[in-house]
Amino acid sequence: MVAIARQQTEQEIAPFRKEYGLSFPMAADPQREVYRLFAKGGIPRNYVVGTEGKILYQSIGYDPDDPAEFDQMKKVIEKALAKVEKAKTVSKM
Repeated sequence: MVAIARQQTEQEIAPFRKEYGLSFPMAADPQREVYRLFAKGGIPRNYVVGTEGKILYQSIGYDPDDPAEFDQMKKVIEKALAKVEKAKTVSKM
């Protein structure tokens, strides 16, 4: 997982990371270069990318009162991880 801070610098996101105790990678995108590759509007954007580089899931926005979207994203991640684990098991045979 990586979070991309649209329009923020490293200096701006560092206090946010510390305040919330975030340990996952976060990248600054002060010029919106990465954001422009994927969007013209709407944040947050969530992407799940598989091991082959294919987008398995994407969503725009977040509604804390409707967990269905987050649950769907979790199912996609769990399915992708199970596929990776299965491939590891087969390769050990």
